[in-house]
Amino acid sequence: MSGWQASALPAMSPRSFINTDAMFRSVNNRNCSSCVLTALVIEELKEAVRYPLSFCRLAKHDGVLGECRRGVIKKVHIVMPSAIQMYHVSGLERCCHYTIRIDDISKFLSICGDLDLEMEVYPSYVAVRETDFITIRNNMFHLTKVMQDIYNAMPKVTSLLKKRNSNFSITYGYSGRNRSKGGPPVLTTGIGDVDSVTLLPLLLHILCELTEDRKQCVGMEQPVDKVRLRNFSQCMGDNFGYILKRENIFEGVDCAIRIIDEHPDSLLSAHCDEMNDWRPGSNFCSVVKAIVDDRIRNSKVNLTIVAYSRKVIGDYLYGPGNYPVNA
Repeated sequence: MSGWQASALPAMSPRSFINTDAMFRSVNNRNCSSCVLTALVIEELKEAVRYPLSFCRLAKHDGVLGECRRGVIKKVHIVMPSAIQMYHVSGLERCCHYTIRIDDISKFLSICGDLDLEMEVYPSYVAVRETDFITIRNNMFHLTKVMQDIYNAMPKVTSLLKKRNSNFSITYGYSGRNRSKGGPPVLTTGIGDVDSVTLLPLLLHILCELTEDRKQCVGMEQPVDKVRLRNFSQCMGDNFGYILKRENIFEGVDCAIRIIDEHPDSLLSAHCDEMNDWRPGSNFCSVVKAIVDDRIRNSKVNLTIVAYSRKVIGDYLYGPGNYPVNA
């Protein structure tokens, strides 16, 4: 075991690192990597339909390869970046994920090996990679223009964006906050304060693209509840007067940006998407990511659009903690 590896494991326990820059700074005293490109890391957990919400929320505090999760990690997936990338996952609500600088991957793999964790790296030169856990599609160049259009339509003033897990984002979809007592979740309206004329139609288009691609690539392991589709997914955009003409299975969307540079905040911090639905047939999440140009600032930006189901809708339809009746 090398010197830095010998110091890494003691440093990780019981300490927590919200991102991998913090981890490697503690090991070799560097501020950050000279490399600005990052890869996605997902800690797939061992089979369990549902992990407690408190366990999923702890990921933010327990951090990268958190000690309380190590015994239930089935496999560590590392997705190398490409110019425009799409991936489909089920169960991301319980799997901690974050990004890592590609310069640090070899050291990170060594740490995973010392922890006896199975791992796999997915190279960007492979056009399509399918496993039981994730499907990855690289270099989806037909989405280049729409992704750049989405970035151009997004506000660049941080006061109009929500910072979460080191992302600056705009969120649209169903929420239980403003519904009537005992009533169904309702669509949020905050995007109307930003841009419901240009940005929202583009995001609705992406939801339909992700739906079509997901069904072609991985299918749907279990049929999605048709009532849920009709009353919620297909009504996305309805509160701003839009009618979807294509199929959509998603109930929420995040449009997030991160500047590509050496600052630690350019890394996605460790977290689980705990508000996504956990129920079989509804626990799907699809993502499209692109490296886009900020021409005004002469810089590159990571643009990520995350589409997901909503736990609050499952709770309303079936009852908190309950499965669908036909599951």
